[in-house]
Amino acid sequence: MPLFPPPTVEVRLDGRPVLAYHRVILRRNIVMAPILPFALRFAHIIGQTPRLLTLERRDDIVRVRVEGAGGVPRFGLAGPLRAFGFGVRFDAQKKILWVTSPMRRPLVISTPFRGAPMAARAVFTPTPVQTPRPPFTGPMRPRRTPIPLEFWATPSPHPAHL
Repeated sequence: MPLFPPPTVEVRLDGRPVLAYHRVILRRNIVMAPILPFALRFAHIIGQTPRLLTLERRDDIVRVRVEGAGGVPRFGLAGPLRAFGFGVRFDAQKKILWVTSPMRRPLVISTPFRGAPMAARAVFTPTPVQTPRPPFTGPMRPRRTPIPLEFWATPSPHPAHL
């Protein structure tokens, strides 16, 4: 157990502070950030094992070691951010990690089909066929014989009450 707690580092994304419940610390000259909210803010897909954190953003995949200091899992923040294209600069005097967002990449879409325009096709729709009507055999009758009202409505004498 260290005698003095590690120094706290402030993280600023594009000039705005990134707020977190657990503090970002400086350990062995590495900025260690808690997984929540930093991994969720900078990566789209996250996978975690007890000692390894896999971060994925667009086509980039980064794996970093996880250290649990004080019961809070933390990871080195600067390496994955640089791999994802963020600009990272640490001010040692003020203990601030300045992070700048990468330039937005243009949206890449597949080229449309440029062949000859397709002619309109006839849509297959089956012609409706009229169903045969059932033959008339007289007025409709109920499926079951109705129960007479007197049978279930009148109480029957129970042998115990006689």
